Amino acid sequence: MLKEGTKLLVYKGLIRWSLMAVLPFVVLAVISSQIRQTDSTQTIEVPKNFCELDARDKCIDGKCIRYDPKKFAKSPSIMTYFPGGRLGNMLTTYLTLYWLKLEFGYDTYYEKEAYYFLDKIFTNINGTVSVLEDSLCDWHQFGFRKYEGDVELLGTDSWMTGQAIEIYIAKENFMRHEIQGGRKFYKKFKKQSLEALTFKPQIQSYADINLRNIAKKVGKKPEKITYVGIHNRRTDYLEFRRKRLKLDNLYEDYFEDAMEYFREEYWDTTVVFVYVSDDMKWGRRNLKDSKNLFFLGCGSGNDLDCIAKDFALLGSCNHTITTHGTYGHWAAYFAGGEIYTEYGSIIPGTL
Repeated sequence: MLKEGTKLLVYKGLIRWSLMAVLPFVVLAVISSQIRQTDSTQTIEVPKNFCELDARDKCIDGKCIRYDPKKFAKSPSIMTYFPGGRLGNMLTTYLTLYWLKLEFGYDTYYEKEAYYFLDKIFTNINGTVSVLEDSLCDWHQFGFRKYEGDVELLGTDSWMTGQAIEIYIAKENFMRHEIQGGRKFYKKFKKQSLEALTFKPQIQSYADINLRNIAKKVGKKPEKITYVGIHNRRTDYLEFRRKRLKLDNLYEDYFEDAMEYFREEYWDTTVVFVYVSDDMKWGRRNLKDSKNLFFLGCGSGNDLDCIAKDFALLGSCNHTITTHGTYGHWAAYFAGGEIYTEYGSIIPGTL
């Protein structure tokens, strides 16, 4: 348990860490959203294979829902959220849409490219949200309105009918994560989230085999080991962190302090560390003398198989040491244990 005197500091750190986790996703989403403007004057074309809005629940594969302004005005609202980035950003937008569907019953539509990217990694996302481009005959015709506000307020009657809503954060507000809200959904819908985002068998098997191999190398049974995943994002983020956030980069002393923290906290087990980074060479060069540290990350942000396996490794650990970015943020969510940040350790449920 955290000491009472440090709770306020850690709470402030939690807020700042959360802000930093969403920064890459916000910046890229803003750029992507600029090209998705709706032309309200365009002619509405009737597709050959379509379903009507008032019968959307009966729409079968191969057909899409056509826009009818008269029917839509009286129909349940729809919602989308564009990721504008890689896996971490995709998970942020996917889970937000899924949570809003669970909380308020919205019909949610997710960008096709991101949907099929996640579908290659996870087993159960089919049916949790719909594919935007496949499900709506021409999604531009629905006139999606940008909503930059607390998503927990979208359950009011004024939003529930006749609205096409695009969750959105403006560039100037990228440091104000409290605008979007939704923090309560992390815990409320965690069971459903992890069920929907179950790793494909071959990806989970990769993580399990590697963790078992670590146990053999240290001569302990897996149940006698505390696995701590380390995600060290570097490359493109370092300059952004220095210039935009005005923060110093994190060096080896940060990771050494973090590892020592877990060794002291979980002294009655064998603590091992699984290092994943987009710059594996830096870790091998600067942390090579650390006890029970295993450099298992693939490290390529352009290879889907690599991205998935690294994420599964982190998500299969007991605790997480993280730096910044949505990738590490969600890996810690999957792991479920303590999250060590530059602002202190966050213990789920104690704040």
